[in-house]
Amino acid sequence: MITVEIDPKSNEAVIHADPIELREFAKKLWAISEKAEAQGKHIERLSTKAGSEIPLSPTPRGDSKKYRAIKQLTLSSSTS
Repeated sequence: MITVEIDPKSNEAVIHADPIELREFAKKLWAISEKAEAQGKHIERLSTKAGSEIPLSPTPRGDSKKYRAIKQLTLSSSTS
């Protein structure tokens, strides 16, 4: 389960994942790019909700005073 965190003050985003989780995330990005190429555009949302293809962790792994875990990540790709 990957964790996507944001620092609201600096707008910095951080992704925490182990090597296997990163490979799964990369596969997901590749699949989104292929769908966008075939359809012209593709949007997918990953979330902390049960059933998300790549679930996001709602618990921060970094400095909880600086970062907060996001609950939804939207991935968008288009050929234009």
